[in-house]
Amino acid sequence: PGHKSLAGSASNIITLHSLTKFYAIPGLRLGYGVFPDTIAVKLQKILPPWTVNSLAQKVGERALADVKYQDQTRKVWIENSEVFRKALSNFNDLHIFPSDANFFLIKLNDKKLTVADLKLQLANKNILIRDCLNYQGLGKDFFRIAVRSQKENTLFCDALSQILSVRTIRKTFKKTPAIMFQGTSSNAGKSILTAALCRILLQDGIRVAPFKAQNMSLNSFVTIDGLEMGRAQVVQAQAARLDPDVLMNPILLKPNSDTGSQIIVRGKPLGNMSVMDYVSYKKEAMSIVSECYDELASKYDVVILEGAGSPGEVNLKSHDIVNMRMARHAESPVILVGDIDRGGVYASFVGHMEVLNQWERDLIAGFLVNRFRGKQELLQDA
Repeated sequence: PGHKSLAGSASNIITLHSLTKFYAIPGLRLGYGVFPDTIAVKLQKILPPWTVNSLAQKVGERALADVKYQDQTRKVWIENSEVFRKALSNFNDLHIFPSDANFFLIKLNDKKLTVADLKLQLANKNILIRDCLNYQGLGKDFFRIAVRSQKENTLFCDALSQILSVRTIRKTFKKTPAIMFQGTSSNAGKSILTAALCRILLQDGIRVAPFKAQNMSLNSFVTIDGLEMGRAQVVQAQAARLDPDVLMNPILLKPNSDTGSQIIVRGKPLGNMSVMDYVSYKKEAMSIVSECYDELASKYDVVILEGAGSPGEVNLKSHDIVNMRMARHAESPVILVGDIDRGGVYASFVGHMEVLNQWERDLIAGFLVNRFRGKQELLQDA
């Protein structure tokens, strides 16, 4: 990521590329090479007529054309890799080498423990590492570990901490417990459910705070510090018996036309933006809401997050800062809320799961049918 590919850049460079790991298609054993024209012509003359089956070829063509997936995968990998590297650096006996690949090369400096011993102990916890015994120039003190999802990386570090000595772990790596309500539409009941759960947890003696990365409303609230935030988060804060804090709603959009809004960031006006101007600003906005969430979460036992609109709006997902990307940052499971009064609530649940990416589906922990009245038996299978 961030480096220019050498493929096809000079007449004396040949590059070979595997698709199996990047696209998770190991069964197809698919790859390609980029060769100078003169070498490509000679290779074509000696290759067998059926080097790739038709199914694998079609998959490969579609995969290489999916630029959006490529960009999103690199972006997620960069985020996860940096967090993982910082967590690994907390272990006294590990030396982590810089990496631009989707894995880290690590040297174990523990005189009492070998990589073979470490590999066995981790295997007993259902975690596999790659020892580098057969790597020329490395040897028995080196191993490799892949960068995976933040949840899996955290599980690896937790397992490693039971084996190796650890410095003081940064609090930012292990997230504050959280849960998030997202809806199949606006007005599905997310705000009320968030407020209700805040009060329930408070009554159970848990220090809880609400959070919504971005809200849209003309009906704002002014805090005792003279800062603006959405009133829904004020009600939620009151449910948790907290003073409203702009950290609970770092970005507020106040519409001032059909295609624009005044943008309030951390309680202060940033300026007026059109829809496309705000889309361009969202990369910076994601960084701001993430910082606000981390600061808020560090003060409480639990955070209840609220999404906005619907995570199934495929036209908005690429620049989302309030739904699934926020849930991933918070490492929060998601409850998908549907309003049965609108009709078609189950079809809406199914439809949402169909348009979500796999990593988004993995975050869904359950479904909540809101505003149901009547006999519970009516919710059973026909």
